[in-house]
Amino acid sequence: DAIGTLANNYDLILIDTPPATDPLVKAAFVAARHLILTTKSDASSVRGIVHTAEVFADVVTNGLNPDLDVMGVVRFNMAPTHTARLHNATTRITGVLDGLPIPVFNTFIRTADKAADDVRDLGQLAHEYANAAETAPAFYETLRTGHKPAQTYSTAAGSLATDYLNLWIEIRDRYLATIQETTP
Repeated sequence: DAIGTLANNYDLILIDTPPATDPLVKAAFVAARHLILTTKSDASSVRGIVHTAEVFADVVTNGLNPDLDVMGVVRFNMAPTHTARLHNATTRITGVLDGLPIPVFNTFIRTADKAADDVRDLGQLAHEYANAAETAPAFYETLRTGHKPAQTYSTAAGSLATDYLNLWIEIRDRYLATIQETTP
């Protein structure tokens, strides 16, 4: 009910849930219109999509949210230079989906451990972190003044922010396409 009240004020609400099958995840699925699955490339993570798909199927087939749609799967923690790993992850994902019409997003989120840790620790979005990294003095410049930098930034900050921007554009485009499909 709380989300229903808020929904009137927004075009799109994103709910980030843990990769689990607990009642809160099911409640999020009941409240959602669209679902985006996320996974890393390892086999265990990819198999986790199966558990999520089971919850999805339960919610849809039991009439709790028969209109719930899966927009696609996002690959996380991927190295952009490892094209074979990207391909293998996509192959694994489509394999566990076993013919279900669930696309894999073209955009993936790169491996950037320091940036990911910093974003969570600082409570920032990726683009906020990238902006701070861009305007901060270089680490070595601060050291030359005899001071220790208050915050160091990942060299991947800008690239990570670009990944999230590209993912948002792809999600937005798929969302708008679904609206056009359902609008008479």
